[in-house]
Amino acid sequence: MAAPALADQVANRRETAGDATCITEMSIMMACWKQNDFNDTACAKEIQMFYDCVARAEVIKANLVFFRASGRKGREVIFVYQQ
Repeated sequence: MAAPALADQVANRRETAGDATCITEMSIMMACWKQNDFNDTACAKEIQMFYDCVARAEVIKANLVFFRASGRKGREVIFVYQQ
């Protein structure tokens, strides 16, 4: 019996590897906080931009899951986000 060995790679728990979302908005928000001693009021615009980005990303992800479950491929679908 052979000795156990570790695999060369770690299992990817996502269905598909993808880019992280809202990194730019998060960076802008964090830079604003740093410049304003972590004052939410001074960075309200940046915080809202980040939350809006996250909301859009959640809608897109939910739509993608729905369309994949219905047998369609994600790239065939055009997503529309309305506030």
